[in-house]
Amino acid sequence: HESNVDTKKRLMCFDIHEIQPSVSGLALLVILDFCTQRTTINRQLGRFTSIFVDEVQELFKHEAGAEYLEYAWRHVRKMGGLMTAATQNASTITRHPIGSVMLNNSEYTVMLNQAEPDIEELVRILQLSDQQAAHLRSGATGTGLVRAGRRTVPFEMAFPESSSLYPLMNTRIGRRR
Repeated sequence: HESNVDTKKRLMCFDIHEIQPSVSGLALLVILDFCTQRTTINRQLGRFTSIFVDEVQELFKHEAGAEYLEYAWRHVRKMGGLMTAATQNASTITRHPIGSVMLNNSEYTVMLNQAEPDIEELVRILQLSDQQAAHLRSGATGTGLVRAGRRTVPFEMAFPESSSLYPLMNTRIGRRR
């Protein structure tokens, strides 16, 4: 079908939820290529570009996806943009050589509660201490680790359910006010 995405807008969201798995890898590459090229155009126009890739592990299911993501990661940064990636299971990325290098070279990383295999991979790649790893095991909502440069520190940002910020920050389905 013809796209309903207005590529002239400053904010765009590409939803591939209904794309068939057999072509989802190709669709992700086309979208990522579009975003990467847009970064170049925006730089020429003096505009900052921020790209957010959710469920980034989908790109690591295909070697071409991982390779293009690595290229885009570097390109966007060179063009003065910011690329952010999110995944619920860090080990799906850290077990891939490209993902491991990308994570280790990222200037800013936020890590929340993780499963044990994911924690082991993060400890290995980012050289986390036992104390830092324990913070990822706590499972407490609103806690985790922030890594900025080569420094990693724990954080706690729990919002009481009675606060006005809770409905804005809560991501649990069925637990909204």
